[in-house]
Amino acid sequence: MSTSAQQQLQGQLQIVVDAHTPDSDLIPKHLQIMGADLRVQQSAWMNGKNMEQELTPGVYMVRLNLASGKHLEQVAHIQEGQVTKLDFDISRFSPRESQEWAYLTKASAGNNPEGPAYRSGNKKESVRLPNNITAQRWELKQGVWTATDDIPIKNVSIDEVGETYTFYVPEAMQVLELQVPGKASCFVSLPPVSEIICMIKIAEGPENVVPELDISISTPNNKAQVLLSLITSGDMARAKSLSSVKDAAELLYSKMRDPAAAAIGGYFLLKTGELEKMHDWANNLADWFPWMADGAIIHAWQVIQQGGPDMNIKAIRDRLIEAVNRGIPVYTEGLRLLYDGLTMLSFEFKQQDEAVEQAFARIKQYMAYADMSQETTTFTGIYPDQPGGAKKEETLSSRPVKKIE
Repeated sequence: MSTSAQQQLQGQLQIVVDAHTPDSDLIPKHLQIMGADLRVQQSAWMNGKNMEQELTPGVYMVRLNLASGKHLEQVAHIQEGQVTKLDFDISRFSPRESQEWAYLTKASAGNNPEGPAYRSGNKKESVRLPNNITAQRWELKQGVWTATDDIPIKNVSIDEVGETYTFYVPEAMQVLELQVPGKASCFVSLPPVSEIICMIKIAEGPENVVPELDISISTPNNKAQVLLSLITSGDMARAKSLSSVKDAAELLYSKMRDPAAAAIGGYFLLKTGELEKMHDWANNLADWFPWMADGAIIHAWQVIQQGGPDMNIKAIRDRLIEAVNRGIPVYTEGLRLLYDGLTMLSFEFKQQDEAVEQAFARIKQYMAYADMSQETTTFTGIYPDQPGGAKKEETLSSRPVKKIE
């Protein structure tokens, strides 16, 4: 049969996604085309509003998976030589135009590891926090936390809908501090990218359980953001359906272009056990970005998961202590793995390794005050190196951190 004859046997499926903001088009959506037997025949990412696909005539189920975990389905009747158009309207899922991405990538995409009631039920009364909330950034430079330039969050009020801010983060260990008078500050790690979107709103959930503020950080790397949301939710089944091992490996490989996304790719490969796809890239991520704790954590856990009688305990120990000295993991998944790794080492060395015990004690303090439902490491405290407490006793522009040897 000639090529032209084969083409005549095909029909065209045209997908159009309707969303009410241009930004919505940029949020990746996963498309699955299933045959009459409901087996997936084709799977692809949509990063715009239109997609076209040639198909053999027949009946198909087309499923559009959104970053939030919602999905829409339609039946397509493909006929030879004809165009079949399907319109998916997702605008009704958009909470607020300027903040859509931050909402869609929240950890509520799956089952929150903190439990289903963590951010549901017993919601706080709909109020505005006082209009004197301020913020500043801290950067860890050569073992010293230093207060940096102001950002556009000064004397503002926050409600349950929230406010969104955009700013640049250099390649450095930085945290954002939000200060509410009379209360412990809320700190959140900042991924190093050219532009981040920071959404702040009053947290929903039981009083004295969730922090006062809910802070959501997102970056322009949409594919990494979707993957991070699903990793944080613990919904790895959905994460596997929305992203392939190849996607995660490419994120890790592209570490020079986007180290934050590379870390997300590394965490995905760890959770799926695809260690052979990591090659030596995690080691490189740890070495080439000495200010980022996540690279050292990922490399340590690659060695742990590879296991075997020749497992290098010293290399694991050195990497995890190194991660603690670098400050705070950018991502909550890193904080969790750092805690688990140091727990294992403390048991391995029978609590006799002083450096391990110092590192373990420091991370336990962060864990005690961390909001583990967030994607980026978030905790309440007085200073970046002092989780817990109610308020500052003095105002400092820098704080040295004792290095663990």
